Amino acid sequence: MPNRAHRAEEESLVDFLVDYTPVEAKFALSTGDTPLLRAMLNADLLARVGIAERLLDDGADAAVTLGSGLNALHLLFSNREHDLDREAVLVGRLIAGGADPNAVSKRQGPPLLVMIDSGMASLAGVGAVIDAITESTTIDLEVLVNRKGRPRKTLRDEIASTPWHLPEVRERLEIPQDQ
Repeated sequence: MPNRAHRAEEESLVDFLVDYTPVEAKFALSTGDTPLLRAMLNADLLARVGIAERLLDDGADAAVTLGSGLNALHLLFSNREHDLDREAVLVGRLIAGGADPNAVSKRQGPPLLVMIDSGMASLAGVGAVIDAITESTTIDLEVLVNRKGRPRKTLRDEIASTPWHLPEVRERLEIPQDQ
């Protein structure tokens, strides 16, 4: 049977809650991985958000960052299926709980770059998620990001020069597109 952290990634909300106890919200593997982090990777959108909300209700630490620099925001933004309104609420809760929107992963950069690379940033309505971030903190647009085989740029320059269509992101962050 998978451990509690991996069950948060693999199970439906109903199956996860069948034998869930609130003490499990604070469970962590020796690697630092937690049920909250794994829930961010659940392919089932309803399970992802529902499990994460329950874990946060029960005191899960949203500030946990893996050794690679990944946090809950990186993992949430890496998904392909989204409900931007529900996820905006979840993002607000994660940030209020300590998830750093400026945390830089060694391989993927800050969470906003993961949002762009996954395609999430081009979805209509993503402005609600950007607003959830900027309501309580500031995105550091001057952080340098590493992109394999490319010169280092700031996050601002990456957003301005990406070929992705990101009108809401650019508008919310007041970054014009490079011509």
